[in-house]
Amino acid sequence: MLHHLSREEAMSLITQMQKHTNKDGLNVITIFTKNGDFYRKNPDTDKFYPEKDVLKKLYANWEVLEYEEIESQTWIKRPDGNPMINMSEKLIAQKKEYYSKKY
Repeated sequence: MLHHLSREEAMSLITQMQKHTNKDGLNVITIFTKNGDFYRKNPDTDKFYPEKDVLKKLYANWEVLEYEEIESQTWIKRPDGNPMINMSEKLIAQKKEYYSKKY
């Protein structure tokens, strides 16, 4: 649901999640990226649609347990009648240090 937040709000939320996660705790996040139709339909949006690999960068000092890029069809149709496509990134990361790096 981070794509409903502004970039600033989403980044603040992720920072807070990292900060409040105990050592060996997990963060699980799935986000839409700029590589999907929702963003392409409205590229001037201030909503959180990051570039590809942002999650990897945000969690560079954590142990990434799982990462995948997902292409999915939406129920919303394009003008040609085909479903819109969105690209997502899914990350599961485990905090290994007591501190979190702020980005």
